Amino acid sequence: MNLNIVLEGKQFCGQCPGGDRTAAMNTLSRDIPPQVIGLSSLSILLNLSQNSLTGSLPTGMGNLKNINAIDISENGFTKEIPETIGNCLSLDFLNLQRNLFQGIIPSSMVSLKGLRHLDLSRNNFSGHMSKDLLTYRDFHS
Repeated sequence: MNLNIVLEGKQFCGQCPGGDRTAAMNTLSRDIPPQVIGLSSLSILLNLSQNSLTGSLPTGMGNLKNINAIDISENGFTKEIPETIGNCLSLDFLNLQRNLFQGIIPSSMVSLKGLRHLDLSRNNFSGHMSKDLLTYRDFHS
C-alpha cells in the first residue's frame, strides 16, 4: 500500500515535518530532517521543491534506493551534492535546479542508469563534468 500525502501550495510554514512526501510550494525552512531521509520505504516521489530549505543535502539521500523521483528545486541548498546520490539506483527523475550547490558534480551519478530527466541548472558548479552524464535524454545544466 502506497501512502501519498500532498501538502503542495497550502501555505504551510516552519520546519519540514518528517514523513511528508510532497510538500512543494510552501515555506518550509532549514534542513531536510533525518526522518524524511530515513523513510527507506519511500519509493515514488520526494518533492520538496519551491521552499526555503537550506544547508547541505544529507548524505542519507543515498539510502532512498527505491525512490523514482526527487525534486528539491528552488531552495537554498549549498555545498556539494553528496556522492551517495549515486546509490539511488531507481531514480528516473532528478531536479536540483535553482539552488546554491557548488563544487563538482559527483562522479557517482553515472551509476544512475535509469535516469531520464536530470536538471542541474542555475547552481554554482565548477570543474569538469563527466561526459557520461551528457547521455541522459533530458539533461539541463
